[in-house]
This record gives sequence, C-alpha cells and structure tokens, in this order.
Amino acid sequence: MRNCLDSLWFTVYSLWLRFTVYGLQLRFIVFCLLFAVAFTAVGQTQHFFTSDKLSSNQITAICQDKTGYIWVGTEYGLNKYDGYRFTNYLYTPEDEASLSSNVISFLFVDVQGHLWVGTQKGLDYYDDVNDRFVHVTLEGAKAAPRINHIVQEDEGHLLVGTAGYGLFRLDTETFKS
Repeated sequence: MRNCLDSLWFTVYSLWLRFTVYGLQLRFIVFCLLFAVAFTAVGQTQHFFTSDKLSSNQITAICQDKTGYIWVGTEYGLNKYDGYRFTNYLYTPEDEASLSSNVISFLFVDVQGHLWVGTQKGLDYYDDVNDRFVHVTLEGAKAAPRINHIVQEDEGHLLVGTAGYGLFRLDTETFKS
C-alpha cells in the first residue's frame, strides 16, 4: 500500500512540476506578447509639444477635413497638421482674412468637405483655395455670438447653435441665415 501511495504522490508531484514549468513558460510567452504590443503602441504615439508646434496646449476641438489635414482648435488659435508640421492660424485685427477670434469653440466639416470654425466671436468658413477665412454673419444676432455646436441639416444647410442667441439655419452656398 505504501508503494502505491508513494507512486501516486510521485505522479502528482511530477504533474505539478510539469504544470509549473509549462505555466512559467506560458506566463513568459504572454509577458513577451504583452510587452511587444505595448512597445509597438508606444512607438506609434507621438506627443506634440506646444512650445514649438501647437499655438496652445488647451485643446478645444479636433477634426479632419476632406484633404486629410487634422485641424486642432485651441484657446489661442487654430492649427492645421499635415502629418509633418503644424501651421498656426491666429486672429489679427488688421487682417480681414484671419480668424474672427483666437478662442476656437467648435470645428465642423460639412458633407462637401468644407471646414467651419466656431469661435467665441462668430462663425468662420475656411477657403482652402486661398488659404483664408471668411466671416459669416448670423442674421438676427445683435453681436457675433459664441458658436457652441454645428450640425448638417441637409446637403445645403447647417444648423448653428450659439450661446445666448439661439439656433440659426445657414445656407452653405450663400452664407445667409
């Protein structure tokens, strides 16, 4: 009987050792796979430092236009990223083709692929052919309102939500509300 128990104990102990060895091997393989995935993910991310690239580190909106540019709105200007570098767009009082304000509140690309920029002082349309901004007047507003949201109503119209002035329906061809 003792030989039988010794044999059983030896078999269980052998299986336990084998399981432990295989368990360690499996853990090592899983660790290596997780490390490889984590290393790959870290290698594909990039942090853009504001001191030499973005106009501000206070990001308010991000979108991508029809040509693939990434637009980043901030509390101090708008930034266009082409995959290699940023181009900064800022409000300049003497330049009518600049933004209406440096505080970007909303970015929207319509079904035609045009970029609309909501700021704290109104709505701007980006003219990509001339690389300039067109200020859009929202008829009925006593002043240029802060733009909170933009949605596409149909192919030719946008709904523009403002702070304190209500909702405007904008014709995207004529810029009339």
